[in-house]
Amino acid sequence: MACIYEELAKARCGGVIVTGSSMEYADTDEACRESDECRPSTPYGRSKLEETEAAAKLSAQWSVPTRVARLFIPFGPLDAPAKVLPYVIENLRQGKAVDLSPCTQRRDFLYVGDVAKAYGLLAGDLKRGGFEIFNVCSGEAVAVRSLIEMIADRLDASRDLLGFGKRQMRPGEPAVSYGSCERARQALGWEPEKLEEGIRESLRSVR
Repeated sequence: MACIYEELAKARCGGVIVTGSSMEYADTDEACRESDECRPSTPYGRSKLEETEAAAKLSAQWSVPTRVARLFIPFGPLDAPAKVLPYVIENLRQGKAVDLSPCTQRRDFLYVGDVAKAYGLLAGDLKRGGFEIFNVCSGEAVAVRSLIEMIADRLDASRDLLGFGKRQMRPGEPAVSYGSCERARQALGWEPEKLEEGIRESLRSVR
């Protein structure tokens, strides 16, 4: 990463956007804020935090403006098929039963179109210089079960196909994970779309 920043500085690059992760934060039932102490509980979260910390140091060292976009759970067209929402959508479209965990956990889902808008705003914000972290999230903790039921209803699929409790929750999975997007709202003028609209767009793309 150091050599990348060195070359960017030589090229007089206008700035860098680094993709971070909500998993950099400690497990908590409250909205995660950029000012919170980060205590990741997974190897992935630790690696992303190390990346963020390195970007902060290198941004200052080479005077390359940097923004870290801490993504929560993006979803939408071309999503990885093994992820829960594409898995549910594809099986329900085929009239197949879906084996699921109890899905009682609450998560912060964000449509990929909103993610793209956030990156555009972050690119414009680089002109201010310096280093800053922004949560890219909806700011809402949504029950995974209720989201999956919404998808079934929009597909006119029977909820009887949803096998809640057929799988175990992953060990150590937090009950709640969501972020605050107040910093992005105030500094960037960013406002995410409603979750229902994102689901509508996602389903339209697979029909």
